[in-house]
Amino acid sequence: MKKLTKKQTDKAIQFLNNAPDLDMYWDYREQLSDEQCEKIIHGRRDEVEEELWNCCQDHVFDLEKQRIHEALENQGLDPEDYQDYELRDALIDFISIDLNIKDLIRNTSKPNLRITLFSNYDCINSNWFEQSNGGYTYKESYFGAMVDALNFNPAIVKKVFEKRGMKMPGRWPNKTRRNGKEWVDYNGFAVDMENQSCPACNLVIVGKCDLLSFWERKDPDKPVKLYLPQGNYVGMFSHMNGGGSPIECPLKFALEIDLAKATGNTDYDHWGIEVDYGSYSIDNAYGVTKEFWKKEIICLK
Repeated sequence: MKKLTKKQTDKAIQFLNNAPDLDMYWDYREQLSDEQCEKIIHGRRDEVEEELWNCCQDHVFDLEKQRIHEALENQGLDPEDYQDYELRDALIDFISIDLNIKDLIRNTSKPNLRITLFSNYDCINSNWFEQSNGGYTYKESYFGAMVDALNFNPAIVKKVFEKRGMKMPGRWPNKTRRNGKEWVDYNGFAVDMENQSCPACNLVIVGKCDLLSFWERKDPDKPVKLYLPQGNYVGMFSHMNGGGSPIECPLKFALEIDLAKATGNTDYDHWGIEVDYGSYSIDNAYGVTKEFWKKEIICLK
C-alpha cells in the first residue's frame, strides 16, 4: 500500500479546509426522545450532541471516509491504493460534520411544557382539605405566593373567594397598583381553585414548546426568559399524583417571564420549567386534546 507524501497530504488538507461541512441526514420518522428534549430545554445541549454522535458513529465513519476519498480523488489519486486507518490519522482533524440537529428538532413532536411556580412554602392541597383546615391565607403561604406571581390584588382575591363561600382568614392588603395588570381573571381563578381536588399541587402555566428556540439560545448555562402567549391555560397540577384543577383559566395577555428573577419575597419563589411526559403527566392523567396546550412557549435569546 502507498503512503501519502507531504505534498499530497498538504493538498488533501487544503481541499478539506475548503470543502463544506458534511451534513447528517435524518429520516422524517426519526425524532428526539422526551428525555433529550428535556435536556435541551434545561441547557444540557452537549449531552444530547454526545448521545447522537455515539448512536450514529457508523454513519459518521462512512461520511468521514467518503470525504477523505474525495480529497484524494481531487488529486487524481486512487483511495484504494492507501490504507484507510493511515488516511484517517492524517486527515480526520480537518473534516467537519454537522449533526444537523435543527432538522431533527423539526421532525420532533413539540414537547408539552408546564411553567411551574416553586416556593419556599408548602404546595396547595385540595380545596376541600384547605377549607377544612381553616381556609386560604395570604401571608407566608403557597397561596400567597400564587397571588403575588399572578399579580393579583390580595384584597380583591379575598372578596371574590369569600363571595363563593370560601374561608379567607388573616390580612389581605389592598395593592391597588396591581389593578388591571392581573395575569388571569379573578373569578376564573376562583372557579379553578374551587375544583382543585388533588394534594401537593403547584401553580402551572401550560403550552407547547418551541424547542428550536431553546436549542439556539446563546448561553445554555444561564436561566432563560420565556414568552408566554395570550390565552394559554393556568391552573393547579401535581406531577407526583397526576391530578389537580381543571386548568382552564386563560392568560389575559401575552407576557415575558425571567426564570432568574424571584416572584415573591424570597429567592425560593420563582418560575421553573417542567416537561410534561411520563405516567403522571397532564396528557396521561387528564386525557386532553392537542388544543388544550394552545400556543408555543418561546425561549427568548
